[in-house]
Amino acid sequence: MQTDELAANLDTYKELEDKRIWDYLQSHNDYLNKINAINLDDAGTFQLGKCELLYSRARLYASLIAGHYRKLQKYHEAMAEQAQADMFESVRKGEYDALFKTGVDGQYLSRKAKGKQLEKAAQYEGDYIRWTGIANSYESAINSLKDMVKGVKNENHGGV
Repeated sequence: MQTDELAANLDTYKELEDKRIWDYLQSHNDYLNKINAINLDDAGTFQLGKCELLYSRARLYASLIAGHYRKLQKYHEAMAEQAQADMFESVRKGEYDALFKTGVDGQYLSRKAKGKQLEKAAQYEGDYIRWTGIANSYESAINSLKDMVKGVKNENHGGV
């Protein structure tokens, strides 16, 4: 595969990934809007069950979004290692700058290159943690809804 062809394929892949994450976000928000439309104060078992299902689906999309950010985090962590190795090799071969050729120079400059990628990875790690937390919070909502359904059933059968 030629370099231009590979770059075009990577651009196409990135566009697909961008569209996919956008679709995940839209689906997630659609489920939240449906959940918010349900009046829990007057909801019966059917509506509570429906709300439980909607939370399960929102949780799925939150997990998919978290996975997307985790993938980007891992990608930039790997790129950090590659950037460090490439920079060190470039410096040691004298390709970077005639003034920087020693192993110490290579270590210093390669750490800078690695740091730039790790900074990006850290941003994605934060997004991953946030979306994982969102997905986990939906599990608590689902459990609360299950308790509400049990309560409604008890009320309907003469319980307190």
